Amino acid sequence: MKRITIIGGSLGSGGAEHQCAQLMNMLVEKGYDVTFVSFTDVEDHYPTSPQIHRVHIGRGQSNKKRLLKLEWYILTVKTDVLLAFSQRMSVLSLFMMLFRPYVKVISSERNFTIDAPDKWEKILMKTGIYRRSNFVVPNNYSQGRYLAEKMPALKNKIQVITNYTEIDKYVSTPVPCNEIPRIGIFCRFEKQKNFHRFLEALYILNVRNNYKYKYHIDWYGNHSFPSEEQTKYFEEGVQKIHDYKLDDYITIHNPTREVHKLIPTFDVMCLPSLHEGFSNSISEYICCGRPVICSDVSDNSVMVHDGENGFLFDPLNVESIMKAFVRYFNISVEQRAQMGVRSREIAESLFDKDKFIESYIKLIEA
Repeated sequence: MKRITIIGGSLGSGGAEHQCAQLMNMLVEKGYDVTFVSFTDVEDHYPTSPQIHRVHIGRGQSNKKRLLKLEWYILTVKTDVLLAFSQRMSVLSLFMMLFRPYVKVISSERNFTIDAPDKWEKILMKTGIYRRSNFVVPNNYSQGRYLAEKMPALKNKIQVITNYTEIDKYVSTPVPCNEIPRIGIFCRFEKQKNFHRFLEALYILNVRNNYKYKYHIDWYGNHSFPSEEQTKYFEEGVQKIHDYKLDDYITIHNPTREVHKLIPTFDVMCLPSLHEGFSNSISEYICCGRPVICSDVSDNSVMVHDGENGFLFDPLNVESIMKAFVRYFNISVEQRAQMGVRSREIAESLFDKDKFIESYIKLIEA
């Protein structure tokens, strides 16, 4: 069996990291020799098979030393396939792979580009280094179309493989129909997740409707950040909760590994992101048979059909966010329950473990 080396930032609590952990575990189950390499001090959040070789590069060292050690590792590791898990990892890997033409390289994309590309994508585009990849694998169709348009030379290398969600783990349960609807959110407290604008929409919802809608939101996500900018953004959001008198409406929690156990306690789930790849959170929500209120970005509408199993909104428009919640609050208990049933139907049509892993194996063995 081929040796596969996967390069990632970490196995922290994010959705991309969850997909990476699942993919590695499946590859090991198929008999592949898998090594996962990271170069941050972030502790592993997701469990992985003991058969996976775990390599930590430069723990406790400066960023410069970490980078140099990572580049040397990529240049010298004995492997048949290198999988770079994100555009950043592709940049750090592909230049070294120019010296190793016989190693197959698979570049995995985890987000959808909006407005303008970030610095990593600019490097990949301007240098043309993406052409060293044997395959480029976006996790959503929106990004696949975007890359084909921006980099026509990649068109034949682009293979979309959407995320996998364990439908046997995230089982469907009846919507509880709590007297005060409970709304669940599982994502990081970052600008991408639209924390501030979401709070503003809740404030408008309450004030404009004279506080007639009763609900409670539990938001689980990482709020311990390495940068001052991210920390400031989170702290400003917490202050907005107080300023907008939302303390009785929203509770902030640490990230959790028990998502599949918590989702069944909620009446409806939400994800207000500005952009996504193929959202792990939404896929888990619909597997559990929950209505979803979320932003109409990227491939979200593949999983949430407006009016069928949830409501979509424009994440840049607080009025749109607010109106999506009003639409939900104004439907009957029976309609909410039927939306949950429809969510599970959509999930079962989308997620197939064998199809997911065979899609990657096809590229590995090509």
